[in-house]
Amino acid sequence: ARRLPAGRSALVQHLEALRPLGVDPGEATCPRLFLRAAELDHGRALWARWTSQPGVVLHVAATQPAKEWPIEHAVDFVRRLAADGVTVLADDTCTAGDSPKKFGAV
Repeated sequence: ARRLPAGRSALVQHLEALRPLGVDPGEATCPRLFLRAAELDHGRALWARWTSQPGVVLHVAATQPAKEWPIEHAVDFVRRLAADGVTVLADDTCTAGDSPKKFGAV
């Protein structure tokens, strides 16, 4: 699998691949995720089953090894969130329905 140069996002990499085809992709922007009310309600209900603390779920599994973060990056990210008081739950599966696990000391 190809590795991205350090500091380069996959989004920029894919957009730049259009240039040789004569397509100007414009500037890359940060992706934004918009959820419908039903999706928000479902997410809140799942979160309430897992913990009462605000936080994030970090999905560390991937269907292909090339898509996985190096474990050092995940640990660094979790440490920075924890230092800010953020609860981090880890999901290391690629199947729906499993409950994430709370990170212990990292």
